[in-house]
Amino acid sequence: MLNNFIKSKKKPLYIYFGSGLIIVLFVVFIVKIFSGQTEVFSQVVDTVGGQQNLKTANDGRVNILIIGVDKRVSENNVENGKLTDTLILASINPDDKSYSLVSFPRDIWIDNSFGGKGVGYTGKINAVYATLGVEKLITVVENLTDQKIQYHVAVSFGGFIEAIDTLGGIEIYVENSFDDYAYPIEGKENELCGLEQKEADKIFELLNEQKVCTEDQTCVLFDDKNALDEAFDTIKNDIQKEYDNLVDTKSKSFAEYINLKVEKDENYFTYDDIKYELKIDDVNFPCRYESLHFAQGLQKFDGLTALKFARSRHAYGEEGSDFARAKRQQLVIDATKNKALSFSTFSNPIKLKNLFDNYQKNVETNIGFSDAQAMYAMLLSLTNTGSFVISITDDASTGGVLESLYGGEEYGYAFVLIPKDQNYNAISNFIKSVFNKSVITQ
Repeated sequence: MLNNFIKSKKKPLYIYFGSGLIIVLFVVFIVKIFSGQTEVFSQVVDTVGGQQNLKTANDGRVNILIIGVDKRVSENNVENGKLTDTLILASINPDDKSYSLVSFPRDIWIDNSFGGKGVGYTGKINAVYATLGVEKLITVVENLTDQKIQYHVAVSFGGFIEAIDTLGGIEIYVENSFDDYAYPIEGKENELCGLEQKEADKIFELLNEQKVCTEDQTCVLFDDKNALDEAFDTIKNDIQKEYDNLVDTKSKSFAEYINLKVEKDENYFTYDDIKYELKIDDVNFPCRYESLHFAQGLQKFDGLTALKFARSRHAYGEEGSDFARAKRQQLVIDATKNKALSFSTFSNPIKLKNLFDNYQKNVETNIGFSDAQAMYAMLLSLTNTGSFVISITDDASTGGVLESLYGGEEYGYAFVLIPKDQNYNAISNFIKSVFNKSVITQ
């Protein structure tokens, strides 16, 4: 129904990606150096063979899928949620000792034409792992990229926080100062925020009404005021162009003209029989959220702060999109790699043991000890030649190969990302241009 919305504002994210890769790469190094000093390593060292050649794609690259899993345990020890809100392809070129990172937004729509061939799945990419498992997710990404994936690493948010804290924190240069006034507080998802139950019941009734209007395609809902205001600005610009093209603009000012077109209040506006409004729960349950501020410049983050930096999705301005968040995730990965490979880490046996324990608890991977040993040797000399986000920008050379759509029944009435001009090779063409260091052409 609505094309080219810039935002994808859906469920809260819990994104915790690159630490798993770093943990795995250190396992063999830990064993080699400290196997004679601690019992835990002496038990493991016997299982480690000699260094072997890594699996590679036909072009000689080593492709690793990094998966951030929203996997939490409730107070009753029930596992909740396994959405993969972070998907990053890390591709290593052993020949020139370089690597590239490519992030995939969670709202990419997968069907038989776009990523789902041979998988039997239709829906957003972030639910493939929870629905069908890691192997099917790998197939989806291989379909999208036309690249074979040799290795995968899936890590939970707990593993991410522990790894950063074990490393003693990481340093990141924050490119843009930003504020997020609606960062979800874990454990407070059902708080009533001082309301009486009957008041809360009325809000839940309104929530059901919003669900119905979404299904009927008569409203568009936003998670925060920033996104609502940006949608209004987009429509306002369209109305301005319409007004400028009128033959007679003297009879009404633009302010009078737009008032005829749009009904507007603080938390909603109506245009062309569609109501654009904030989600009820975000407006009425403020205690479920906290405010974040990140200042521009070099900052040191502990695990929890790094998680918030990577997870924030309601920032005002340019940092308020899923695509900007994906860029922040890549910054965290690079910072984690740099800290993990530093002398302060590999000279500290306690840190290394804690990283190993974290790996055992929180990482799912097919990277074996010998593979990790070979990767560690490569990591020491690798250079990042590019970090990219598959997005909806106008620049195809940096990953802008998708368009956004607030879909109808065929898309589950959801906000989705689909290939521009139905070019189902859009992502694979871009990936090839990145790996070949060429300029993509349309």
